[in-house]
Amino acid sequence: MKLGEIRHELMHTLGFIHEHQRPDAGYCAKGGASDPTQVGTSYEGSTYIGPWDFYSLTGYCNPPYALTATDIAALKLHYDRVPIYDLSVNPPMLTLPVIDINGQKYFAKLQWYENIQRFKVIQWTPTTNQSASAVIYNPQTNTYTAPYILWRDPYFQSSDPNARHIKQWYFGQNYKLIPDPADPSGMTFIYQQ
Repeated sequence: MKLGEIRHELMHTLGFIHEHQRPDAGYCAKGGASDPTQVGTSYEGSTYIGPWDFYSLTGYCNPPYALTATDIAALKLHYDRVPIYDLSVNPPMLTLPVIDINGQKYFAKLQWYENIQRFKVIQWTPTTNQSASAVIYNPQTNTYTAPYILWRDPYFQSSDPNARHIKQWYFGQNYKLIPDPADPSGMTFIYQQ
């Protein structure tokens, strides 16, 4: 067995299905021949990260199987507790598992308030999580920078009538939260990308 195939099978042991079985998968070939019995089939309750990834390690479309940015985002979502912006709840919620302020680590939840176009802190507590996906505070610029945030999109519609609980996620990079100068408590943030 080749190293790429071992990586592919390891992704299955971690709970990932084949990328080419997503309902939005395009044409895929294995060994140069189309496999119409595999393409576009999905599983109830599947979680998809971003649009279909032709080059994904978990698909049959791209031997010799290499990790893509989408694969890494999926692994981080499930195993590294990354920042998540969930638009499927009202009001939308931003969860920051680790905020690093000069070595002190905090967990925070922020709600989006559409009427004022700001996030407000609803939870801010110390944490011992050592996630590599920490939001970093820069005291010189008074900004918090998230290297990436996964967005949950409740408007994703699957073309597969059997996939009822599909969650669509999008991957974004370099988001900034700036404390609102109009709020002396420091618990309201302006969002920038």
